[in-house]
Amino acid sequence: MRRCADCKEEKEDGEFHPGQLRKPYPECKACRSKMAKAYRQKHPERVNKWRKQYRDTHPEQCARRKRAYTEANREMVNAAARKYRSTHLAAEIERKAQYRRLHPEVVRAQYFKHKYGITAEQKQAMFDGQRGLCASCGDPLIPGQQTHVDHDHATGQIRGLLCRRCNAAEGFLLGSALRAEKLAAYLKRNAPKLKIA
Repeated sequence: MRRCADCKEEKEDGEFHPGQLRKPYPECKACRSKMAKAYRQKHPERVNKWRKQYRDTHPEQCARRKRAYTEANREMVNAAARKYRSTHLAAEIERKAQYRRLHPEVVRAQYFKHKYGITAEQKQAMFDGQRGLCASCGDPLIPGQQTHVDHDHATGQIRGLLCRRCNAAEGFLLGSALRAEKLAAYLKRNAPKLKIA
């Protein structure tokens, strides 16, 4: 048993943090916690500077600690995140918009990974494999927003990269080859009337 130098209560040895050279601190854990909190409130700039220095010099350790905490407190972390988003909605929207403006390639890569299960490198390999041409009409593809990943909506299987017009046409035709053949036949029959080149 030891007496705390701050609260003057008799406590078990386990209630005291081991200090330098394994000599316990004179204050109990509860009192030292209160002292530390008071110090953080009195010197926030100094504490934030120390924390940033530690994070910069120990990134792996901080990441491991953060992951472990998040996994152990998943519900509490998610609830706190939801609460923050609901009370800071405008700031959250602006933060996401700013991130999209600053990192368009990263956002696009995340979109393709989430929606189609392919990486930016795999999409580029498809682009190179098609020699930068639309898999349907053969027109040159414009990298970025004008290059569409075509996939079978029933199976999710990726078929190729299409230009905006072909992707829209495929969607309106409901992915049906029979509808496409009927439309092609109709256009051929009526080409002179419609003056289609």
